[in-house]
Amino acid sequence: MKILNKTMIPDIAKYAKEHTVKETANYFNVSYDSMQAYLAKYKIVHAPRKDKGEDNNNYKVGFTLYKKLYWIYYAMLDRCCNIKSPRYKDYGARGIKVCNEWKNDNKAFFAWALANGYKEGLTLDRLDNDKGYSSDNCAWVTNKENCNHNRRTHFLTYQGKTQSLKKWSEETGINYSTLRNRASRSNMSVEDILRR
Repeated sequence: MKILNKTMIPDIAKYAKEHTVKETANYFNVSYDSMQAYLAKYKIVHAPRKDKGEDNNNYKVGFTLYKKLYWIYYAMLDRCCNIKSPRYKDYGARGIKVCNEWKNDNKAFFAWALANGYKEGLTLDRLDNDKGYSSDNCAWVTNKENCNHNRRTHFLTYQGKTQSLKKWSEETGINYSTLRNRASRSNMSVEDILRR
């Protein structure tokens, strides 16, 4: 498969004018999602869909296939920018912001999401919980992975390996509650906490 780049805009725009997203993706030998993200990013208009399948008549309608993605985007803005949001205290009030590129243009966020592994069932995670939402600090993860990575998560480092108590529980077979209780005792070493 080809990798789309900015130099291809004239050729893709010319072809897409007369063809659907699916046809354009096939012609340029890229995935449907990649082409849809590319068309959205550069605001390239394409031909209307011909049936009720996955193809769509413009990038705005196209993204309605990803209703969950819309909710993720607006929930992110709400908790970071809306002082009336119940979650604002944990985000906006502590300085967690949405980068200007995403805040000012939802299509830029959607394009990034589709080009970086978004699919139904994944959630948006910040790699550094003290930094805001931006392309260099976000990734798509499962709910389980997201729960293992938040500022309330207790991490332990043992033999150069750092991971959450839940991960250590899975790896060692020790009940999570047992590990949590041990970790809450200040007099226990990491070796004692992880001892079976």
